[in-house]
Amino acid sequence: MSTENAKRITRFSLASDFEPSLEGLESHRYMRRLGECFVMDSEPDSGHPTPRDFENIGDVSESPDVSISPLTSTPIAHRQRETSFHHYVQCGFCTDFGKDFLNVIFRSETYPERVENSSSEIFVESAKQLILTTEKNRQLTKENERILNQTIIWNEEKCNLEKKLRDANMLSDSLRLEVETKNDKIYWLEKRLLSLSNVASDQATDEDCKVSVELRSEKKDVSIQCTPQDGNMNYARRKVSHEEPECWQEDCAFMEMENCEMRNDKKQFFREGGVKTPYYAENGEECKRLNEKINALQLECTNLSEVLVKNDELVKSLSNANMIIAMKEATECDLKLKLEKSEKQIHDLKNTIENMERIVDDKVAETKKLNEDCDKLQKMIGRLTDENVSITVSNEELKKRLSRANNEIEELQSSVANERKTCQAAQEASSNQNDLRVKLTY
Repeated sequence: MSTENAKRITRFSLASDFEPSLEGLESHRYMRRLGECFVMDSEPDSGHPTPRDFENIGDVSESPDVSISPLTSTPIAHRQRETSFHHYVQCGFCTDFGKDFLNVIFRSETYPERVENSSSEIFVESAKQLILTTEKNRQLTKENERILNQTIIWNEEKCNLEKKLRDANMLSDSLRLEVETKNDKIYWLEKRLLSLSNVASDQATDEDCKVSVELRSEKKDVSIQCTPQDGNMNYARRKVSHEEPECWQEDCAFMEMENCEMRNDKKQFFREGGVKTPYYAENGEECKRLNEKINALQLECTNLSEVLVKNDELVKSLSNANMIIAMKEATECDLKLKLEKSEKQIHDLKNTIENMERIVDDKVAETKKLNEDCDKLQKMIGRLTDENVSITVSNEELKKRLSRANNEIEELQSSVANERKTCQAAQEASSNQNDLRVKLTY
């Protein structure tokens, strides 16, 4: 029983004095082995002691290097006792954040202090990272909302400008149609005025030529036989042929008065003479024919006055139409300038919208990447919290086992002290007995 207790003391002293000096994954392997050791301690024991090749049981320093294994004859099961955290560390935890996390976990030298410090540091680092990512995500969402609001405002302004452009195009089209109709109307009026003026000039020239020819023939026939009244009448006829149409009415009235005087003189002469010569008969027919021509000329004068009035009206309407056309052309120029400005503004807005769409796409891609990173970090944090919980549970179990081992060590030390005392008492008794034997022999 004393040898078994001594062996247990040596094993636990070596296990308690063993401190790993490795970092990173080597310390993790030590932790795994230590966990397997404590897990295997909980397995059933056969009760048979394992033989050890110790030369001196009492001298612990001379004992060979003992592997960390249960002190029984029960064989250790050679299987991987790894938690999901160990598998995650060895296989999937190969990123920079994972390496930093491992460095945080294995920063201290002893395992209990490492577990306590690493758990707090893990929570602090994960909380900081989560706060930073959430703050960045919030800022990006705000910027994205601001950009979307700006794009909505620009789209509304673009719609308003396009509506104004359509209205301006419709107004310019209507003004163009109105100008074309006015131009057609003015062209038609000018054509009609030209035709009327040509007709009037042709009629006046024809009548003047006819009258002049007739008057010349009459002058040749009647120049010798005419009276002073006939000379006045011929003078009036020549005057009518050369003067303007506005003076024809006065000449016609003067000629009518002369005709009346001639008729009166003719009647008086007939009364006095009582003879009607063929010359006077021909002269009367000629006067009737001239009166008919005078009436026709009066009608033409009235027609020409009406044509002149119409011409004045057409000139006034033409001037008004030209003024309206000038005003419409000025408004059309203003509308063209406004249209060019609006087209430039629309082009600039299109360019700015394209730039903002590119920026929005870049920001959306950034937000997607950040959201993916946040999701990865949240998943990682969830895994780490789960693993931390499992580590804390295992740590508590290890602490309990450590306390049990310490209690066992104390009990074994007390038993070893008692054994030593009994051994010393036995040695003293045997030495006393030997002394007594020596004394008795002497």
